[in-house]
Amino acid sequence: KRWVRIQFIAKSFKFCLLYSKPMKLHWLLLAICVQFIAAANLPDTSQYHSVKPPFGVQYWAIGNDAYMTEDFIRLAEDRQSKKGWFWNTMPCYFPDWEVVFQFRIHGVSRVGADGMAFWYTQDTKVVGDVFGNQDRFKGLGIVLDTYDNDNSGKHPYLAALINDGTHAFNHNHDDAEVVGNQLGGCSIKARNLAGPSSVKVTYNRGILEVSYDIENSGTWVQCVKQPTSLPRGYYFGFTAATGHLADNHDLYSFEVKSLDGSGRSQPVQIVEQSFSKVLGSIHQEIRALGRSDGKASPVSGGKSSDAIDTKIDALSSQITKLQNDVKSASSDKPGSAPSGRGDSCTGVQGSLNNVQKAIEKIEKEQNRKHTELKDRLIQITREVENAQGFDIFGLLNLVVLIALAVFIVIAYLIYDEDKRKRHFSIR
Repeated sequence: KRWVRIQFIAKSFKFCLLYSKPMKLHWLLLAICVQFIAAANLPDTSQYHSVKPPFGVQYWAIGNDAYMTEDFIRLAEDRQSKKGWFWNTMPCYFPDWEVVFQFRIHGVSRVGADGMAFWYTQDTKVVGDVFGNQDRFKGLGIVLDTYDNDNSGKHPYLAALINDGTHAFNHNHDDAEVVGNQLGGCSIKARNLAGPSSVKVTYNRGILEVSYDIENSGTWVQCVKQPTSLPRGYYFGFTAATGHLADNHDLYSFEVKSLDGSGRSQPVQIVEQSFSKVLGSIHQEIRALGRSDGKASPVSGGKSSDAIDTKIDALSSQITKLQNDVKSASSDKPGSAPSGRGDSCTGVQGSLNNVQKAIEKIEKEQNRKHTELKDRLIQITREVENAQGFDIFGLLNLVVLIALAVFIVIAYLIYDEDKRKRHFSIR
């Protein structure tokens, strides 16, 4: 889990919260749920760039003469005039990074050609004459040149090339133009070995370092270490090519990791775990607020909507602070002095705690309001029941009184009629 995902979620929540006041809360809830679903479907950033057996094609593209096996990717096979490429389809936005790739170059001939290369460039999938890539590339190339064009005796040769897209490539590594584009290089006896070899490329605080481990023994030998500037958003890739002479050029694995200013892996996992916890709390709180739909309750006296807006504004401010801390932690320019990313991460954690406290405060207030509302509803229910009980009792009394009155009247009429009859009979 990396900064790209954190920034994506932070920006999404900032938008939802800043522009929530004209919206009803159930629409805000819907927007946040959508962001949660999108964030949950985002894979770990390492999956964007790293690749290892068993090989698949997710986030990568393979083409021309390259093909994939279960154990390795053959960029160019031991046949004449072959060119193949394998490019990452996701750009890399790490400010500092380290890559390690395992490869093997082997063939049946005493002399092989032409070689393979690792790239970090702006353009991809452009077939050309520089180990299968275009010669006027823009970015970085780490080449493994196996053919001794200039009879220098240095080959196979590992070199780091930098290009702004205006320079053509020359296989003569002693040529002035090539040296101008070449940050450095060294001989590497990595052809026709029994197993794969490894190359490590580190770009950290504006310094490029290239090392190799021929037998994968865990001992790295430094080949190049030079200052340079590489932009973010370029693509990783591999190419290889053969000429009249040929070799098999195989890629076994490629691992990428992000670095902080001191060269250590970024401690973002703990930060994002806390961030996810806070977002979960925000989600639950907005759901609770959304159920009220912004309507005033009898307890609040019509002020709940204003109170909710105030709380959302406060929460938005906390998330904006969080976003700024995250941006600060990942925006150091290459070659600049370290800005204390450990302190920035501490600042992010502090912001997370503040957001959590704000949420807890809202939760307590909502719980109090819900309790008061529940008690009030119980009281109203009892009053209604009492009122209904009083009306029924009064109605029954009225019926009894009317019946009694009717009984008295009837009894009187009967008594009076009987009295008359006796009177007439006497007369």
